[in-house]
Amino acid sequence: MILNYMKRRFPILVHILRIKELKKTKFLTFVQLLAVFFLFTSCIDIVEEMTIHSDRSGSLAYRIEISGAGNFLSELTGMFSASVEDQIKVEANQFIQILKTQDGITNLQYNLTGGPGTYFLEFDFKDHESLNNSLYAIGGAKKTMFSPGYIKIGKSKFKKLNFTPWLNRYLKQEEIEFQSPFITDNIAFVSVVNVPEDISGTKPADKNVYGFLRKTRQEFRLSDILEGESNTSLKIRY
Repeated sequence: MILNYMKRRFPILVHILRIKELKKTKFLTFVQLLAVFFLFTSCIDIVEEMTIHSDRSGSLAYRIEISGAGNFLSELTGMFSASVEDQIKVEANQFIQILKTQDGITNLQYNLTGGPGTYFLEFDFKDHESLNNSLYAIGGAKKTMFSPGYIKIGKSKFKKLNFTPWLNRYLKQEEIEFQSPFITDNIAFVSVVNVPEDISGTKPADKNVYGFLRKTRQEFRLSDILEGESNTSLKIRY
C-alpha cells in the first residue's frame, strides 16, 4: 500500500530509489550510485532549482554540484556491478522521453555525458498542473483531482510538499538500509526557488530556509532527511 501511494505521490523519487539486489542485501542505490557516478568525491549536492514567473509558469532544473576531493572507494567496494552507470543513464533517458510527450512541458535540455558535475536536466512548464501531471506520468500514473501535487502556485504564493515522512515510510516498507552513514552525511539535497517579486515570508521559518529578496534556498543533509529530522516542505509569500 505504501509503495503504491509513493508511486503516485512522489513518482520521480520512487524511480530514483530503484532497488538492486547486491550480495543478498537491499541497498539504497540512489546515494551509493551517485558516489560511484562522480568518482567518489567527498561532497555531492543534488540541486533542484525552480523559477516561478508572474504568469505562474516556470522552469525546473536538476543538477549535480561537487566539491572537495575525498575518496568513497573504501566505503563502497564490492557493492556495485560494472553496469551501474549505464542503468542510471537508462532510467534518466526514460524520464526524458516521457517529458517530451507531456502537454505544457517545453524547452527540455539535458546532459548525461561528460565528467563529474556536468549532468543536468531542465525544462519549462506552463503551470503547476503541467508539472505535477508530468511527474505523475514519469511514475507511470495519471494525476486526478484528488491526487496531491508536488507544487502549487497561487496568486503571490508558492507551496512545495514535504516528502520526508513518505520517503522514510517507503524505505521501511521496502527494508532498504544504508551500510555507511559517512555517505549520507556527505550528500546534501539543495532546493532553490526563485519568485517574481520580493519575498514577504516563508514557512517553515527555520535554519534550513534562507531568503534572498526573490530567492529561497533550503539545504538538508541526506542523513537528516532519512532520520526524519528535516521538513522539506516550503511555503513562500511574495
